[in-house]
Amino acid sequence: MKNMGYDGEFWFGNPSQKMNVIFDTGSAMAWLFSEKCKEPACPAKNVKYHQSASKDYHANDGSGQMLKYGKGAIMGHPSTDRACFGSDEEHCVSDLSFITVVKSADLASLRGSGLIGLGPTPEMYFDTPKKDPLQNGTEGFITQLAQSAEYRKDFEPMFSFYLTNDEKSKGKMIFGGYDLKWAKPNSEKKDIFWMKQSGNTSYWAVNGDKIQLGGETFSSKPQQLILDNGMSFAMAPEKTFADMVVAIQKQTGIQCFESKPVWGCMCDAKSYDTLPNLRFNMVADETGKSKVVDMPKESYMMHKQKDGQEGCFLLISPWKFAGMGAKSEKEEYWVLGAQFL
Repeated sequence: MKNMGYDGEFWFGNPSQKMNVIFDTGSAMAWLFSEKCKEPACPAKNVKYHQSASKDYHANDGSGQMLKYGKGAIMGHPSTDRACFGSDEEHCVSDLSFITVVKSADLASLRGSGLIGLGPTPEMYFDTPKKDPLQNGTEGFITQLAQSAEYRKDFEPMFSFYLTNDEKSKGKMIFGGYDLKWAKPNSEKKDIFWMKQSGNTSYWAVNGDKIQLGGETFSSKPQQLILDNGMSFAMAPEKTFADMVVAIQKQTGIQCFESKPVWGCMCDAKSYDTLPNLRFNMVADETGKSKVVDMPKESYMMHKQKDGQEGCFLLISPWKFAGMGAKSEKEEYWVLGAQFL
């Protein structure tokens, strides 16, 4: 499904069962591996959700549902149960709706007991069309929190997170708001740059109008920039990706070539240090107000040196237009993963 994950602790059921779940901005559903999932692709017994042990578990009416991802899929049933999170289970919802998974494919590498989807809408993930997600017990997680009086009265339908590459420190996830102490030092509320969600209602996406490498513009088409913390790399349209590779060679002399699973590049430490930032111009709203965001070289290319040999790998991959929310093939569609965030 995804090749990277940020996880945290949740408690499900009564009595509560402590589980690690993946937080994913690229999907909207919440689901858990059920005790009834017997396939090799399901996790070990000790991390499954045991609905039979919970006094508050309820199987919602409705047939089984399949959720498909970029890679992998799950099948399960709409359910509700008590769910808690935060230090010492301080925040609880008595009837959180989620999917109990009984079958899965290509998800054996997923660590944890399930996934909490933080995307905007869940409807697109179901094979069964035109069904109200509320009736199926499959409303998005954030929406459920906003509708729950149990959580807190000042809850806003939003979330924020702090990511770190430091293995000795932990990131932070906040539901219902944000805390500036996790931002840059001395940050104030006025420093927050708010951006309007693009026309894509299936993912968290912002509009862009220009992408540059070292001051050279290699894409000036309208763009939808998808923000997905579940991806450890980025994905770019094939033609734009090819133009970027040409720009890299032109400016640094580094030649990149197709390989599996990622593109390789012929470089050494000296040429790697000459790589400029990859710059995205993000459009905030209809007024044209914009924000320039730079992706440093470490976020789009990796340098490796071992046993006297060295080379580089691109952390951006090409992909074909898939029509996933873009208005036409004239509109570019990027996915910016955790290395961008």
